[in-house]
Amino acid sequence: MAVSLVCSDQMIPPDQLASIGANLIADAMTQTRHEWRFDEGADIYISRRFEDPSWRDLFMLAREARHGLLHRELDFHYSDENGYRHEVVRRGRDVSKQQFDELSKRGNGEIFLISDGDQDVKPSITPKDIWYCSLDLNLYARRFDQDLSFEVRNLNEEAAAFTVSYLQRKHDIDMSPLLTLR
Repeated sequence: MAVSLVCSDQMIPPDQLASIGANLIADAMTQTRHEWRFDEGADIYISRRFEDPSWRDLFMLAREARHGLLHRELDFHYSDENGYRHEVVRRGRDVSKQQFDELSKRGNGEIFLISDGDQDVKPSITPKDIWYCSLDLNLYARRFDQDLSFEVRNLNEEAAAFTVSYLQRKHDIDMSPLLTLR
């Protein structure tokens, strides 16, 4: 869905979109991999999807935390190699009031955490765009082991490469070892 929205005439100029389509068709016919090359204007639009991924929240993130007169809650969103997990954390019950108040300053009622799967290591709080990129990269990595058609595998690899490129350009985070899993 994300790639469909990004690769639309709302995000990419129609002439460039036609060129991308022609390249993908040619690649599918020759069973070769084509590097997506976006001009600077398209890159700005695509980066906006990572920087403000709230358009995806309607489809994936559970929103259960509530703030009432007697209780306050935060949504914790976890991303790890197994995918997405959600938890509602209550002030004074699940975490101390002081810790809750400190955490609630960091997000708009939502805390995004990335875990490396090690139960002994606490997940780290991360900005929303990096969290979404991590979630996507973990999904792409799980797909590398699946039996996919050439077109789907190619699209998966391209989306992973662009996500890694975004993290390197915007946040100086090197996630390229993840791409060697294929």
